[in-house]
Amino acid sequence: MTAMSPKCLFVCFLLLFILREGLCARNPGFKARITQKGFTYAINSATEALKENVQKLKIPDQSGKASGFDYSINNINVVQFTAPASTLNTIPGVGLSWRASGAGIKVHGDFHYKKLFIKDKGSFDADVSGLSFSLGLNIGEDTNGRPTISSTGCSSNIDHVNFHFKGGMSWLYNLFRDKVGRLIKDTLNKQMCTLINKEINEDAKNKLAQLKVTTPLGKKFLLDYRLIKKPEFQPQYMDTFHKGELFWLTDPGTESPMNPPPMPNDTDTSSMLYLWMSDYMFDTIGYTAQKHGFLVYNLTQKDLPPGNKGALNTTCSGIQCIGVLIPQIGKHFPNMNVELHMNSTQAPKMEVASGGVTLSFAGKIDMYATKPGSTAAPFLLTLHATMSTTVDVYMQKELLFAKIKDLDLKLKVEKSAVGEVSDFFLNFLIKQVLKSYLIPQLNDLGKRGFPLPVTGDIKFQNTKISFAKDTVLISTDLKYSRSTEYEIDDHDMSGPLKFKPFIRH
Repeated sequence: MTAMSPKCLFVCFLLLFILREGLCARNPGFKARITQKGFTYAINSATEALKENVQKLKIPDQSGKASGFDYSINNINVVQFTAPASTLNTIPGVGLSWRASGAGIKVHGDFHYKKLFIKDKGSFDADVSGLSFSLGLNIGEDTNGRPTISSTGCSSNIDHVNFHFKGGMSWLYNLFRDKVGRLIKDTLNKQMCTLINKEINEDAKNKLAQLKVTTPLGKKFLLDYRLIKKPEFQPQYMDTFHKGELFWLTDPGTESPMNPPPMPNDTDTSSMLYLWMSDYMFDTIGYTAQKHGFLVYNLTQKDLPPGNKGALNTTCSGIQCIGVLIPQIGKHFPNMNVELHMNSTQAPKMEVASGGVTLSFAGKIDMYATKPGSTAAPFLLTLHATMSTTVDVYMQKELLFAKIKDLDLKLKVEKSAVGEVSDFFLNFLIKQVLKSYLIPQLNDLGKRGFPLPVTGDIKFQNTKISFAKDTVLISTDLKYSRSTEYEIDDHDMSGPLKFKPFIRH
């Protein structure tokens, strides 16, 4: 009868948990599972929300005539609600069933009566016991892939109403005891289902209709968590299936040509929540970035840390600069600096296996000699580069983090304006440069965290992360806590890498 409480809204978010999608029959890029353990936690929170709202119920004033006495009953209020024992179970292939029993309600009211010159007033307390209710919950998806929720078949029943009257003549109580008892039973039975149906069919439905099913990541990307089909219900859990694809923010209609691989067949239910993230999700980032020319960077001396800035000098006194390691560059272009114009030639690829996560890159590096104050930039070399890294993936709170553990770099000269150059020295030099700049920058992005589709009110506990073929699996328990921390659309995934175009001379 009032605005939906945060706890009840939490239940709706938890039951539908991640967002949606609604297109064709295909594998999901992201899958979520809520288990019976999760349902139990959710329904306990829902019962607490129900308690808050039941205590705000009002029972209409009543008046009538009995044995020649006119009576009126008013100010009938619920003053206490004892929460029922609740269960939320899956109905395989259908939906969810919410059943509750053993609730108790205390009601207080006032009464007046009169007959000729006899009149009096008093108050009463009523103990309502044995309150039970049951209903079904239909979980689905709309045409935009957003989750939907509706209730069905709500019924409520009360076993007993016991009265305690104060004031008036005791022999008159029985004149309206039965009528008041029926009134309280009928009103509460009706209002309980009205309240529950409103919470679900209006408040929850409206809140879900406002959910963002696509989330901007930084200034360039759009993360799509839409449902691709209706949830599936098994005896101990509910699975939801999501698109799990990243798009270019200004081109959200262009699909990746890749297809998500099948998810592992897992029936574990020991945690409240399971999240399967296909490596397809991350591959679509690489595809989109490559398609829109995002993976281009000009690396210059100023990008290197203070201790390594001399690595790109063509003249130096030691051996840790490019002019010494490649003598012909130092000879023909003295007292200059070298710029690396890096450009990926194919989309980066992630591979997830039981042993962990690896990333692979392929690209081209054009090298130019530059000098402060001069617009000339002689071409030196074009290198073909392949790089693979192993990645440490871990969870903190509700964010997924990554850190590059090592780097395997292979370079080959494709074109040279300075004669024959040793691949060995090039590999050594460029690897040191990338370790000094590119790897720290990638790790800085990894430390920002990858947002999962959870609300700020849901906190992870006892979280574990594991790996299977093509899939990162997160298993966790949950705790409801009102907070705005980790809003998923606040994460700037563009990071400190300020990609910029370059001009070849």
